[in-house]
Amino acid sequence: ACVIGDGKINFLTGFFEIYPNSKLFSVNVTEVLIHDYLILQKYKYIDDNDIQVITSENDSILPNKRLYLIPSSLKNFLYNKKIQIFINIASFQEMLMNEIDAYMDIIKNNKSLFYCCNRENKKLYDGNEIIFDKYPWGKGKLIFKENCPWHQKYYTLKPNFIYKYEGNIKHCLIDYSDGY
Repeated sequence: ACVIGDGKINFLTGFFEIYPNSKLFSVNVTEVLIHDYLILQKYKYIDDNDIQVITSENDSILPNKRLYLIPSSLKNFLYNKKIQIFINIASFQEMLMNEIDAYMDIIKNNKSLFYCCNRENKKLYDGNEIIFDKYPWGKGKLIFKENCPWHQKYYTLKPNFIYKYEGNIKHCLIDYSDGY
């Protein structure tokens, strides 16, 4: 599996809890990957010997590792890795369309399943508008695409503690195993 933009290792920790013997690729901006690594170390979610940090697009996958940390600047490392599923939750909505295009090419290249959960529409600080329905979905087999029932709220440590996201959240699952 590969998670794109896992905030605060939320996906990663749950994934290894459910699938303890699986391999996971985690791609994110470098600063966040460093933070993720520090959390992993502090709380001992995964042994340090099970982690490989990718430093070049030409790195080889070390077979005895379970977690591969990939800076987003090296995302092309993910081409041709036979990754079964890619997951993106609330981070495509933070990217420009050319970045989303690049990730979609990688997902399609791997002939993977793709689960995507992001805002229906988000205006970025620079004025660009990112629209869920305009992602470059291609011709994969759509399994579902709908309003997301589970990701409409978030929590904080300040009262009222639970807040509704600004705007609607949609999610979908697409199968690219037969091409795109």
